Amino acid sequence: MKRTHLFIGFSLMLAAACSKSDKGTSPPESLSTTISTQIAKTDSLSSFNKYFKAGTLSDADISGGITVFAPSNSAFGNASVTGAGQLPDSSVLKDYIVKGILKVSDLTKGKTLTTLSGKTLTVSVVADPIILVGGMIINTNAIASGDSYVVYGAAQLLNAPAPVFITVWDATKWSNSKPKGEPSAGATVRLYTSQESFVLNTNTPAYTGTTDADGVAQINGVTPGTYYVEAYKADVGNIFTTYSQAYNNIWLGYAADTVLDNAGNLIWKDINMDGKIDTHDQTGQPALSIQAAKSTPVDVSVLIGYARKPFTSVADLQTELDGIYAGLTSLYENLVIMDGMVSRNAFCGSDASYCPLNNFTMTPATPVFSSIWSDAYFKGIYKLNGFIYDVLRVNAPITDVQKFDFIQQARVFQGYLYLELLSYFGDVPYNNTDATPDFWPGVSRKAAADVYTSIMADLTSSLNANLPATRATGKDAITRYAAMALAAKGALQQKKYNDVLTYTSQIINSGAFTLAPAGYSWFTSQNTSETIWAPAFSNIGASAAWYFAGAYGSTTLQWCPVLRYTDVLLMDAEAKIALADYNGAALDINLLRTRNGQPIVSFSNSANGMTALENTWALEKYRQGDWYPNLIRWGTALGSLGVAGWHPFNSVMPIPVSFLNAYMNLVQNPGY
Repeated sequence: MKRTHLFIGFSLMLAAACSKSDKGTSPPESLSTTISTQIAKTDSLSSFNKYFKAGTLSDADISGGITVFAPSNSAFGNASVTGAGQLPDSSVLKDYIVKGILKVSDLTKGKTLTTLSGKTLTVSVVADPIILVGGMIINTNAIASGDSYVVYGAAQLLNAPAPVFITVWDATKWSNSKPKGEPSAGATVRLYTSQESFVLNTNTPAYTGTTDADGVAQINGVTPGTYYVEAYKADVGNIFTTYSQAYNNIWLGYAADTVLDNAGNLIWKDINMDGKIDTHDQTGQPALSIQAAKSTPVDVSVLIGYARKPFTSVADLQTELDGIYAGLTSLYENLVIMDGMVSRNAFCGSDASYCPLNNFTMTPATPVFSSIWSDAYFKGIYKLNGFIYDVLRVNAPITDVQKFDFIQQARVFQGYLYLELLSYFGDVPYNNTDATPDFWPGVSRKAAADVYTSIMADLTSSLNANLPATRATGKDAITRYAAMALAAKGALQQKKYNDVLTYTSQIINSGAFTLAPAGYSWFTSQNTSETIWAPAFSNIGASAAWYFAGAYGSTTLQWCPVLRYTDVLLMDAEAKIALADYNGAALDINLLRTRNGQPIVSFSNSANGMTALENTWALEKYRQGDWYPNLIRWGTALGSLGVAGWHPFNSVMPIPVSFLNAYMNLVQNPGY
């Protein structure tokens, strides 16, 4: 790219000087006086001329003619001009003078020149007609010339740093004919001395520039060294997925490559070269660094764009959310099967990978744990964070009601995933920030009580937001009642029984659900009168056929709903037993027993009530998950599982070793 536009002012000055130049024979005075007289005709060289007049050139210096490279006044800045000794950059007069009269044709790329002081200057072409001589930008129009001399104007001093040119490309303007997008005029470019400085001095960079009409920012006077480049305009930039938490005083994120794919998307760099882009490819931000030098100009390009391209329709947002649901089938299947194994409601049989769970010999390396964490966080929680980011930045007409509904669905969905993790693993990493959608290297486990506080706040916020009670799509998406049931579950896990009743009573009193007739229709149909939430990922009957085989007689299970009215009645009954409302609890339990043709029960104390509850829960929720957390909460795990090798530390499962190795601040649960 031509840089001539960057030197318009300088070139005009030189052009004006040429009109004043004496092209004739030098007058009889000394050559030094002649040259000084000619330089004096160009006002913009007055600073250098004081040094030149004060200097001493011998006959040997000037014999055969000389070429002078005269820096302009702007190169001296505010330096005081004494007219003698060193120039402000520690150079001397003879550094700017070369023996012989050099024509422009002599200044070819790669040629070396020796100054009167003995310095070697190398010629390098920047962009026609601008050339570089030893780091000085030289205009090829002579200021003055005679039989024994020629004077060229220089835009800087010899020891001044070479300029930095940064071309900013707006990748969002990509097309087939514009593989990098379009040059971004008016973009801001900032240089930081370190990635730590970017964190600590975000608004006080070492150098700042603005791109011109060609998308080029020229930054002069950059002290030689390494700099990190930030470029942005409005809401697009080159810093991607920066975390709100610094790690070792550096913000981390993804680095964009210098090219786009055939759809105009930024291509992330595979930092660890494992053939895939994931959280291990995060690097320090800003990711682009340059090496400023004294004699070699920097000329780099940087792409700016969106970390996530904005969606252009509400329908696309719905498709994204639907995709997250569909992507969690393996997670839900593993959660259900893991629960069946550790509660010994089922046995591993032909799938040996689950056998350590049956006899409590599991270790952090048991594969199911890594699968659950990877799916829950990377396919679920963090994708939902990204979805919220997309909702907030969608480039399409969307009402506040639609936007809020999408966000609340995502928050409730995340609440469900955290409830599952808390139930089986205790303290877990927590992050529900759309600006920080992923794991960062310094991630640590957050106390379960604090995670509960956060997710319960999200769930109750969703209720206050008045999520719809029903949806046209049926029971697959989150509704107000699904949020209520999850809030009840979260309260029950914390043994906050009054809160449990706050939520269960609203569902029961709404009349929105009734128990389906006996016959397990909720396993074969996604939409029944008692189904509250049966998302796409709960369709695990085929993939886990071995696990469900014979569990419900001749019924072939297809759907395993996340939430049913049955769950609400069971939670309501447990809370009422804990609060000594035995008649109310018996009413809940007997509704379920009657549906299944069992005799009704009555009880007047907690022990008998819990026996009736446990028997009913075991019958209604056999191999459907959540049984193991019940045993832990009820304090019956040792009596039920001790014979199989259960120990108190097995109350929570081990943190997967793959995560411990990847994230140094994660710690293992005791006993593993």
